[in-house]
Amino acid sequence: MEEGKFLGVIVTNGGFKANPEKIEVVMNMPSLKTIKQFRWTVEVKTVFQEINLRLEELPTLIASKTKELQVIYLAASDRAISAVVLVDRDSVQTPIYYVSRILADAETRYSTLENLVLSLV
Repeated sequence: MEEGKFLGVIVTNGGFKANPEKIEVVMNMPSLKTIKQFRWTVEVKTVFQEINLRLEELPTLIASKTKELQVIYLAASDRAISAVVLVDRDSVQTPIYYVSRILADAETRYSTLENLVLSLV
């Protein structure tokens, strides 16, 4: 099989990519109409449309090859941590794995360095 759905993503022989059906829900989300919902300005509408376009261009997760150099980027803030593992193919950094999460209450009191280590773990 060349392509199929598995656990909400599209699996191909080249890697994993976002399920267009899931992206379509956001793409077709109607503009907000009342003040209670949001202050919907032309600028906000433009940004919303830009986000939708970016969703269509999400990178495909690929499988790592044997002895391929991997790069890891870590990020930490006072509320969340994340990490992404990339490989360099054809001068383009392509993700093979990523994870992010919101910090638990006690973890919000860690130093930034401690949170970076936590994201590595």
